[in-house]
Amino acid sequence: MSNRAWMPLHIDLYVAHTLDLSTVEHGALLLLIMKNRWKGGLPADQELVRRWAKLTPAQWANSKDRLLSFFDAAGGRYSLADKICGAGARRRAPIALRRAVLERDGEVCAYCRTTYGPFHVDHKEPWSLGGKHELDNLCVACEPCNLAKSDIPYAEWMEIIQ
Repeated sequence: MSNRAWMPLHIDLYVAHTLDLSTVEHGALLLLIMKNRWKGGLPADQELVRRWAKLTPAQWANSKDRLLSFFDAAGGRYSLADKICGAGARRRAPIALRRAVLERDGEVCAYCRTTYGPFHVDHKEPWSLGGKHELDNLCVACEPCNLAKSDIPYAEWMEIIQ
């Protein structure tokens, strides 16, 4: 049995990815996310997963595709459920690369052009969407812009803020 007494939940990511779920599906998803974190994954036995989700067979038949889309059994990849809970959603760029970005861009936000910090080094193409730790993909962002941008790609974010 795990000793995890709590679980982080990124509300912005959760809400962004679950707007189409019913109230019952929200409850089932949260139960499955907790079980996934506690057990280290979901079993292949869908009947067991259905019982963990506390759904009737009819509810499961209607909801299983939407619910299981949050989980990815492929080796080495984080599932959307893991990202919602903060596991693997972010990777910091190496310190030498972060320093190079700060030296190149100075203390000016690439998004709002403010000179007031604190400043972060942000992935233009988000890490969670496959963005790389490369100088051309990184920029300086003030904390409010970086947190608001979340996992929105650079081009989309620039359209939103202009």
